[in-house]
Amino acid sequence: MNKPRLKPYSSIAFILLIFSTGMLSCKSTSKIKKTVDKEIILKRDSLKSQELLEQVHSVFAAPEWFNCKSNAKVVNSGKTTSFNVNMRYRRSEAIWISFSPLLGIEVARVLITSDSVKIMDRHNKKYWLGDYQVLQETFNLDLSFEQIEAVLLGNLYEYVKENKYKSIYMDNEIYVLSTLGRRKIIKTLKEKEPHKNVIQDVWIDPETNRIVATDIIDDKMERSLHIKYSKLLKTDAGVIPQQVDFELLISDTKDLNVSLSHTKFEVNEEKSFPFKIPESYEAMR
Repeated sequence: MNKPRLKPYSSIAFILLIFSTGMLSCKSTSKIKKTVDKEIILKRDSLKSQELLEQVHSVFAAPEWFNCKSNAKVVNSGKTTSFNVNMRYRRSEAIWISFSPLLGIEVARVLITSDSVKIMDRHNKKYWLGDYQVLQETFNLDLSFEQIEAVLLGNLYEYVKENKYKSIYMDNEIYVLSTLGRRKIIKTLKEKEPHKNVIQDVWIDPETNRIVATDIIDDKMERSLHIKYSKLLKTDAGVIPQQVDFELLISDTKDLNVSLSHTKFEVNEEKSFPFKIPESYEAMR
């Protein structure tokens, strides 16, 4: 059975899903290599991984409500698409997204809750309803509400729950917390043992303990994702990034880039999540 293909405008709605680690469900065709300067690996008597993890967790952004208007840009195979995003979020409960071209007419709406995903394609008058298991089976997107939450707020998350952070090294005065152990790093540097497991590295600002970037590399499946956070703004609910950039490596010559820039946002202001599907709309097939 063939998987359903999304129309151009309904694919805009799926940009939100690209923001999460669901991007890694796409398989690439080239080998990905990780390189680390062995001179920046910290000694064993320096800061421990668990200590740094605790410091990062202590400054998590945790707004009860988070609402923003953003400019989004997607570059895929050399083609650029720009549109406006209106997002409303309530902690642990729901993320509501409205997508509009620069002309301002809404073309898609998404409502994600802790146990369901709803998509409304206004341009093609279609809709899609399902839970995370159906989402994975239908569109090959393996993700959770908690992962989407963490990515949007710039908090720490685990792409593979079984992976543990084992080592710390420095990169231009920024801590890098890695699931790759010290011995594995050295073997990788010497090219004696290419890593086959999923590697997740997290760049952490030592002054604020906030995450400024995340790398996920899956050598076995030959795919990688880079997330960069910038323009960090201090709010009553913690430090929240105003700019989030994603890069999915598909091959040596082809990748997918998504940039999300918040032009206006507010925290702890209650909003509604309107989502009513017109009777004339048809289910996506």
